[in-house]
Amino acid sequence: MNNLERRLRSYRLSGLVIHRRDMGEADRVVTLLTPQRGRIALLAKGVRKVTSRKAGHLELFTHVRLQVAKARTWDIITQADTIRAFPGLRTNLRRTSHAYYVAELLYYLAPEGEGDEALFSLALETFEHLERAFNLLLVSRWFEAHLLRITGFQPQLYICPACGEPLDVERTNYWNPAEGGALCPRCGAARKGSRPLPPRVLKLMRFLHTHTFDHVQKLSLRPDVLLELEEFMHMYLRHVLERDLRSLAFIRRLRQEMGGGSND
Repeated sequence: MNNLERRLRSYRLSGLVIHRRDMGEADRVVTLLTPQRGRIALLAKGVRKVTSRKAGHLELFTHVRLQVAKARTWDIITQADTIRAFPGLRTNLRRTSHAYYVAELLYYLAPEGEGDEALFSLALETFEHLERAFNLLLVSRWFEAHLLRITGFQPQLYICPACGEPLDVERTNYWNPAEGGALCPRCGAARKGSRPLPPRVLKLMRFLHTHTFDHVQKLSLRPDVLLELEEFMHMYLRHVLERDLRSLAFIRRLRQEMGGGSND
């Protein structure tokens, strides 16, 4: 194969490592979120050998620049360079647990083969916040809100999806993921699986969906409100994904073992 043929059969790519799984004795399938191609899985041959030069660049949560060779089954990573390593996400267990959660949501909700600059920018910004922010729960809730908006799964927070009436944010509405989000008191009370949605939680949901994190982190929030919001969002995500998230169980177990509170 001459140099021209090699160039035609290879391409450059940058992205965030969001998932990895071992293959064979020394290889690994690495999944990235990229601005150019959305979610993409690539093969890193020999990366689990101690002599591999690519291994350190393909750790989870790393922003990398790759040279990739086209192949029949898996395109193969031939060169990898780190753009940003986010070391704080690996040295603090609480930050690591939330980074796993963000990466798992991206793995299931990011479209495969479809580039999305807004989604990639959200992921990159979220890792930046997780590396330095004090309130990790708030970072994760803000990320969920914008992830659902960008991917088209945003819950209804303003109009009752059952009757079409505007929701009064000062009243206790109902939360029903199967119905699309927040229901008015009359419709919510009549539908199985509905849970009362306190006004304070609905107000926070709306704020998170419409504001940047710079604005969100200035909020003064009671601990119980963030924990309430976590429960409602996880109900909704379980419905959307039709599965429980392994990283969520890890966060909750860690919170119990380490005595965490509303910040993590």
